[in-house]
Amino acid sequence: MDSRFRGNDMKDGNDNKKRIMIPSAISLGFLSIGIYPVSLVLIILISAFLFWRAGRHEFVESELLFDFILITSVGALFLGRIFDFIIRSDFYGWSISRLIFFNIYRGFDFYGAILGGIVAGAVYLRIKKVNPWHIFDFLAAPLVLAQSLSALVLFLIGQISTRQIIIPWQFRMNQFSLPIFSHSFYYFATYLAIFWILKRLATQKKHIGFFACFYLVFVPLVDLLFSIFLEKKIPSGSRLWQDIVDLLLILFGLVFWYVLTKRKLISDVKSIFGAGLLGIFRFLRIITSIEEAGKLSRALVFSPLYLLRSVVFVVKLIYSQVLLGFVDFIGVFKTKK
Repeated sequence: MDSRFRGNDMKDGNDNKKRIMIPSAISLGFLSIGIYPVSLVLIILISAFLFWRAGRHEFVESELLFDFILITSVGALFLGRIFDFIIRSDFYGWSISRLIFFNIYRGFDFYGAILGGIVAGAVYLRIKKVNPWHIFDFLAAPLVLAQSLSALVLFLIGQISTRQIIIPWQFRMNQFSLPIFSHSFYYFATYLAIFWILKRLATQKKHIGFFACFYLVFVPLVDLLFSIFLEKKIPSGSRLWQDIVDLLLILFGLVFWYVLTKRKLISDVKSIFGAGLLGIFRFLRIITSIEEAGKLSRALVFSPLYLLRSVVFVVKLIYSQVLLGFVDFIGVFKTKK
């Protein structure tokens, strides 16, 4: 299980704060079904459907989309398991049998899965002579939604697998309590916000690779910020590994984001340098010209009014975008004739 959702999801049961009660497993006679594995399968199916729907909306062949899902899934599972085996070598003891029998020795590295999926998908798309960034753009929103829903499930069940609902012979519900606010809840809310932003940005024409790079920059950035402000301790072990990969993914996303915009580095450097010189010259005019100093004084005097107008504008913009985003979110699950 990915360690990004571990932390304060379980608190002392003596806490008197408001709590919610959710079972973590259901037993049907001799068969015990965990809530999280079942939820994870459903989340994967929902994400695959949204990916397929986005691709079909852009007239990409269903065969290509389904093959891509299958190949990236295999690559993700393979490298996700390998990376976890390497990072948690103390748990596996470098035993190949423990690596193979994942149903007994459980473990899966999220970033290994991301890398495996990217490599496998990129190779397949290159063979098919399709721009990988074009397909990866379809994957960004469904993937971050899957992370959000996964965090929500972990928040609700508290990562406990020993509490059960026993049916049908004797109906008994052994439940547990957990705090309303936990690390998983913050991940759920933040990832859901990123998903909402991606859907709103999708209403505008963007260059190829925009949404994939957006994901590669902001999702690792969220994880890195939460590691700094929520963990409140020096990272070590797998957490340190995740922070390093977060930084690498952010750097990778920014570099390719810039490259895919097809901008010229020399021209941008000249523009930045020119803007800096204009700022210096403006500052010199302010301190040497009475007229410029008067303009600055008026701007400072009316700055509260300008700030208030800006706040009103931002609030109206956010309100309208939230409403439109809610409509888009509902429309995500609707198929078109």
